[in-house]
Amino acid sequence: MLRNFIVIAWRNVVRNKLYAAINVLSLSIGITACLIIYLIIHYEFSFDNFHPDKERIYRVVFSGEEDNGNRHSWATASPIIPTVLHEEISGIEKVAALYPFDAPIAIPGETKKTFVSNIFLQDDYVTTVFTGPSCFDIFKREWLFGNATTALSEPFNVVITESKAHLYFGSLALTSVIGK
Repeated sequence: MLRNFIVIAWRNVVRNKLYAAINVLSLSIGITACLIIYLIIHYEFSFDNFHPDKERIYRVVFSGEEDNGNRHSWATASPIIPTVLHEEISGIEKVAALYPFDAPIAIPGETKKTFVSNIFLQDDYVTTVFTGPSCFDIFKREWLFGNATTALSEPFNVVITESKAHLYFGSLALTSVIGK
């Protein structure tokens, strides 16, 4: 039975070569388009999946246009924006503002190291930001030392990752890095 279907299909392909070629080409273009759309959607939804409550976190981006017509988008805004967003829009539980900070980082002590952080030399990956204590209410992280609720409650407090602690302080034990 299956053999008969294959023979009949082959005869129709041989008899109508142009229509068969158009149908095969259309089917392959359709399947390729579906695969490309799937890959793009899968890529776009693959970011920041490690955050708890990721479906409740939104990022506000501001865009503007220069005099020459170039459009740019920024993930930073005026310092008043988080307060206004929280007061004027209902349903917002927490607001955290992140302001990129691009300046040399000096580590006092015996080595007196200075690290230059330039966001344009690091593939637009900002390594240093100003933020407030509500940042750790939104972006939950595992803390090796310290407390997320009091870490940024006062000015001039710093939170660094374990990899940055090793970069800045070398082989110094993590417990002795606190307060430096």
